[in-house]
Amino acid sequence: MHGAVILPCQHSFCSLCIRRLISNNMSCPICKRPVKTSNIRPNIELQNKILLDKKCIPPPFSECKLHRLSLRQYKTMKAAKIKEELRQFGIDCTGKKEDLVKWHREYCLRYNAEFDAVDRLTPMEIAKIIMDEIADSKTEKLKERKRTKDEEKKPRKSEEQDKYHQTVLMLVAAIKKRKLAKLATIKSQNQTKNVF
Repeated sequence: MHGAVILPCQHSFCSLCIRRLISNNMSCPICKRPVKTSNIRPNIELQNKILLDKKCIPPPFSECKLHRLSLRQYKTMKAAKIKEELRQFGIDCTGKKEDLVKWHREYCLRYNAEFDAVDRLTPMEIAKIIMDEIADSKTEKLKERKRTKDEEKKPRKSEEQDKYHQTVLMLVAAIKKRKLAKLATIKSQNQTKNVF
């Protein structure tokens, strides 16, 4: 858990989870009341209960001297700017703008969620988590491409098999026609022999 937080509607959540939800929906998932990220507050009481259950001693709460990161207006940002900010965070990645936005948003959400945690991760630890996720994502994309290529090859084989099957059926039909024509010829010859 990245720290317990409470919304103005008094519902509590994991900081990272609710920040992800609010970045897309801007409302409490339980009561649907509108929520801004600026209204999210640490739930110290719940956090202390969690720590007591884990038999940990909570450190004295103090606001971090660092500031929270705001989510950007990604539509107006150029990919190069997003990439530069990611590099400043310690994340070296390449890709389409949508991928860069995804990783930038994830870093900001995780970074901001750490403000609500008791055992905070450092920015470099967060960057490492993001880099690991990027590596996993690239691996998954490569696997998906391979699956797609394999699937593309399969229909070609079945198309070839279908063509072969159709050709065989046409040949069988042609042979049947010839046999029927031959039988008809033999019958007509037999009938003419019987007449004379």
